[in-house]
Amino acid sequence: MFSLHCHLIFFIALIIYQSIQEKKAEITFDKNPATVFENEPIGTVITTATDDIFDLKDPHASIMLDTVDGFDINTNTGHITTTKIFNFELEPKVIYQLQVELTATNHSDTKFLQVFIKNVNEPPKCEEPGFVAGTASVDVAENVDKGTFVYRIKAEDEDVADILKYKIESQNSFPANCENIFSIDQTSGCIFVNSALDYDAGFHKCRLTIQVEDQHNLFCRGALTINVRDLNDEPPVFKKGLKDTVHVLETEPVETIIAKVEALDRDKNDTVTYRFARTVDMFNVDENSGDIKLVKPLDYDRTDLRKVYLLPILASDKNLKHTATFTLTVSIDNVNEAPFCDPAFTQGAGASTTIPEDFPASEAVYRIIVDDPDLNEAIKFTVINDQNEAVKYFRLDTKTGVISKTDQLLDYDNGVKQYKMIISVTEGKVPSKSCTGTITINIQNINDESPIYINAPTVINVNDNQAVGTIIAKFTATDHDVDDKVFYEFASSHKGFALDEDTGELKLVYRADYEDTTFPHVQILEIRAYDTGRVHSVTAAVTINIIDINDNAPQCSPTLYTVVLAETNPPGTSVASLNCRDDDLKTPNNLLTYTMALDAFSAGRFVNQKNEISVGPKGLDYDNLTFEGLQFKHTIMIKISDGGTPSLTSTATLIVQVTRKNEWKPKSPDDTFTVPENSPIGTIVGVVKFTDADVPLNSIKYSITGGNDGIPPKFYMEPNTGQLKLLNLLDAETTGRYSLIVQAVDLNNDIASDPLKQKTSFTTVTVDILNVNDEPPICNPAYYETTIYSTIKDPFLQLHCSDKDSTSNQLSYVIVGGNTNNRFKLQRINFNPPSVATTQSFQFDSIRGIQDPNDYQLLVQVTDELDAIKAHQLTTTATVVVHVIPWTTTQPTTATPTTPFTTAVLVLTSTYWNPDGWFVALLVITGLLALGALYGLAWALFKTHPKCIQFFPKCKKPVKTPLTDVTGSGRNHLSNSSPVNKEASSETKSPILSDNVVKFPEQFDGRAVDIVSGKAYLFNSQTGQTRWVN
Repeated sequence: MFSLHCHLIFFIALIIYQSIQEKKAEITFDKNPATVFENEPIGTVITTATDDIFDLKDPHASIMLDTVDGFDINTNTGHITTTKIFNFELEPKVIYQLQVELTATNHSDTKFLQVFIKNVNEPPKCEEPGFVAGTASVDVAENVDKGTFVYRIKAEDEDVADILKYKIESQNSFPANCENIFSIDQTSGCIFVNSALDYDAGFHKCRLTIQVEDQHNLFCRGALTINVRDLNDEPPVFKKGLKDTVHVLETEPVETIIAKVEALDRDKNDTVTYRFARTVDMFNVDENSGDIKLVKPLDYDRTDLRKVYLLPILASDKNLKHTATFTLTVSIDNVNEAPFCDPAFTQGAGASTTIPEDFPASEAVYRIIVDDPDLNEAIKFTVINDQNEAVKYFRLDTKTGVISKTDQLLDYDNGVKQYKMIISVTEGKVPSKSCTGTITINIQNINDESPIYINAPTVINVNDNQAVGTIIAKFTATDHDVDDKVFYEFASSHKGFALDEDTGELKLVYRADYEDTTFPHVQILEIRAYDTGRVHSVTAAVTINIIDINDNAPQCSPTLYTVVLAETNPPGTSVASLNCRDDDLKTPNNLLTYTMALDAFSAGRFVNQKNEISVGPKGLDYDNLTFEGLQFKHTIMIKISDGGTPSLTSTATLIVQVTRKNEWKPKSPDDTFTVPENSPIGTIVGVVKFTDADVPLNSIKYSITGGNDGIPPKFYMEPNTGQLKLLNLLDAETTGRYSLIVQAVDLNNDIASDPLKQKTSFTTVTVDILNVNDEPPICNPAYYETTIYSTIKDPFLQLHCSDKDSTSNQLSYVIVGGNTNNRFKLQRINFNPPSVATTQSFQFDSIRGIQDPNDYQLLVQVTDELDAIKAHQLTTTATVVVHVIPWTTTQPTTATPTTPFTTAVLVLTSTYWNPDGWFVALLVITGLLALGALYGLAWALFKTHPKCIQFFPKCKKPVKTPLTDVTGSGRNHLSNSSPVNKEASSETKSPILSDNVVKFPEQFDGRAVDIVSGKAYLFNSQTGQTRWVN
């Protein structure tokens, strides 16, 4: 039935194919003729060419369009599109005839397509970009005439028959409104001035919005800004209401503003300046403000000055182009003026004069100077106030203003030194004018008094040893003459003394020393006091006695003693003898007492008997940390005191430098250290610490003198620190404990190095080696190979593995590789090594298409479990190669009924992609090139990696490690660590042991495939050994 259906389908397909082959190709258009409007964008579809039979999808069909500028056809869709933008007004022709040709496998067809280009009404185009953008502008002077041409709007329309019309849509201006000031010709687009412009009236800027429109109401629009340019066309005009006459008093001061004129100019930004039309000497006009100032003083009473002034004032614009004139009349008015007094009399504190206290009577002292500007005026002088009864001693003439002395005597020394009089000067008019001033009369002192002592000692006691410059007395005298000074001087011999002439202080110029016989113990001095000019003087006598005191402190020579002593000097040893004296001749001033100041550490280590200092009962000790902080020096301050009252002292310093002696042997207890056996070389096992009481403390050199056997020895000791370090690897399984003899020799304990005086000690150091898991499991052999039948049920191979660090019950086993389909397992009894057994599930059924491998290479990982910490676990891998022989049965000889089989044909139809051969070749070549490029990139990046030999065998030279066949079987082995470099040199049949296993001594923990030969091989990642896998 199935075969019948297949034949029927094939027959129908054949009929359809023949009918298609007999059908001719024919082109049809969805529009013919077609229309294209001008300005259509490129790519506009104008029509579509189709073929109902092939629909342009036949891989052997093609459609073409004859070469015509402006059109193209899509050979896949048949769309005919434009390739340019058509312009009806510029095109050479507006009707096109296109030829379209279709070619199929055995047929072809040609058709003609007619295309019309249609006109489209287009809007006008304003030509100037600035006008369209609204940035176009033009400047016009404000004084242009009406009807003046300003600007022309340029526009065009591609539609030839269209007539353009121009109009102003709006006129906006700033700051005044400029509506209807400008007009436009509707035909030409020319803009004209329609009415007068005046910048000063506010017409500064006018913005016109203009539209250009065709007959079909299409338009373009723009804006034009007309800037009105300001011109200087207006004259200045003085403001209305200005006063043309002003009155000025003759007393007005210079710089007074007497009037102000102001003119305006309508021209914006124009300024008005002012000046006189002719020279005027009494007044000045400010050119900017128009202020008129008085520049010279006025005087109505002067006949050479005018009483009326006519000031012609000109106002000009900025460029002096226009001017205006204004005349101002200035009338000077008379003023009754006060008398003019001498400024020294009227201003400030007034006038002053000085006369001696013996000034004679009736003599003129001062005359007041007065002038009255008004002619023929009488002047009167009056005292309106005085001070210190001035009118009693002085007289004022009321007519002349002369001040003279009366008969009353003046006395400066009574305290009145100054007299004042306030005087008024008035004129005879009513109302009268006046001025007022002050006269100060100062009295000058006259020297008429003698000095008088008010402090003059007659006896002075001076202690000896007084310093030079010491003030021992002060003489004071006074003089009743005010402002008269008193001075002092010696009137007799004055050895050893000085007298300050201004202050009267008596000072020592030599040190007063009672022990100095050249200096007299008693002197009588005469001291004279005199006034200025030596007009008057007075003399006083004084007796000076030198008094003996305890004024000499003890002195030591030298004041610093330095002694060096060894620490072993016994108590009583002399340290130093002080050499001190006192220059005082009398007792008890020269009796000396010695006192030592000892710190806490030095106390008891030194004693003194008067000036003799010796080692005390505590003795000296160099070996002390406190003393080390003192730099091994005793610094002793010794105070030396005399017996005077008060007692005088001095200080001497004794520095005792103590030197060291080697007194003590190093000491140390026995030490015990532990160290793991896997510790690397250089590990610090421990630190042996000896102590030595000698300073510098613990200055010891360490060395191992016994128990450190082996070449090289297991341990090394740092000689300076006592650190015990590993020098060789340890193995707890070989030696679990070491007993080392450590020697300590003290160093630098004598001030002078002497090896014969060094002291030596010994101690025993025990080092216990801690066992760690550092041995991986070992399988012997590491490689197994056997042959079994697929029906085997019992375990067929026993593994033999052990670990030096672990018992058999601490080893675990697991198959980690090669167990295809899980056909094998491990069977373990108690804690013995496991055996390899099958899961009895091999399948070899060729009819069903099921086929297990015949060869298995099992990788069994053995792991120790010491401490059950994975980080400490070590593993190894054993390789088991199993050849499986499928089970078969022998054909029985007895006749047995056979079951007939019916042959059935199974037809499987696969649908797959079958591209052309060239595409497959290109795809393969591209893939190979890509793989090659990736391999080259990987080689460049990882060629220096230590394990790159596994993947890039030529990037590193192989290490030659010959393998030895210890079985003597002659089985294949490698003479090079890389399986790709050498093939097996020979091959012989391996002997079969009792358990059908071929054993090799090598251990392999991995398997790989040689990329050159494609063969598999085993490898040991630690030793680099390899072996081919058959």
